[in-house]
Amino acid sequence: MSEGLFSGLKRDAACGFLSVDPIPSSKEVQEYYEQEYYEDVVDGACAPDLEDLIQSIQNESEWRVNTWYDDILSLIAKPQTLLDVGCGTGQFMNFAQGRDIDAIGIEPAKDMRRILQDRGFDIHPSIEHYTTSCGKSVDCVTMLNVLEHVRNPRETLRSVFELLASDGDIVVKVPNDFNPLQIAAHSQLEVGRYWFSPGVHLHYFNFDSLRCLLKEVGFTVRHSFASFPMELFLLLGYDYSSDPQLGKELHRRRCQFDTNIPADVRRGLYKQLAESSIGRSCTVIGTKCTYT
Repeated sequence: MSEGLFSGLKRDAACGFLSVDPIPSSKEVQEYYEQEYYEDVVDGACAPDLEDLIQSIQNESEWRVNTWYDDILSLIAKPQTLLDVGCGTGQFMNFAQGRDIDAIGIEPAKDMRRILQDRGFDIHPSIEHYTTSCGKSVDCVTMLNVLEHVRNPRETLRSVFELLASDGDIVVKVPNDFNPLQIAAHSQLEVGRYWFSPGVHLHYFNFDSLRCLLKEVGFTVRHSFASFPMELFLLLGYDYSSDPQLGKELHRRRCQFDTNIPADVRRGLYKQLAESSIGRSCTVIGTKCTYT
């Protein structure tokens, strides 16, 4: 394996996840997510503004709702209250509210926060703000593509642990980076580290390191499942890493695959892939248990 594969990264001694080295300061991280992050997302999505970005994501809502949103709810006790940390465009909150769940959001980007508040959502800029202004415990916390962005994942998960009600659930979804298929593409096809984005993703997890971290904080890990292994396309000769338009077409095909197979087959498949650390993302569900 190429030594350069892990250059610029430091491995966590306890759980093995990778972090950029050095980590940006708290001020740098806060300013980026308050002011710049969605500008970069809008540029990457070729959307003219945040409203159009929200619409483009809503256009995928059927796939998201019928696959991984429903898959998440199938694995947890239905909560009365849910806190979506890093709620983004509010799509998961909207989904939860449609299932009669009281959903609250955490969103650091002020422009996105304003749009969501104007649409009637209860949005806070940080976990700390929610805790001090409200202080109510919640039954479930979701962190979908968030933990890789925060400066200190341990500290963030500890804050969530304290906020959860007894027997409450946490759902964490992160990219499954430096996974076996990515490493194969890198070594066999000389594909670059296309998944490495040090200015945005500060940490890089796999199933083992994410489960380890959740257990260390005090959660009992109950479920793990993967998502479609996009790297299969690379190994089949479709180099989407250097062709954004091809990437969009292949993403459309993966959405088609997810929606065309029965839910129980999809869930069983992605659970098995998680056992081999295969899949583009890791979703791990833990519980704040009150028993020993």
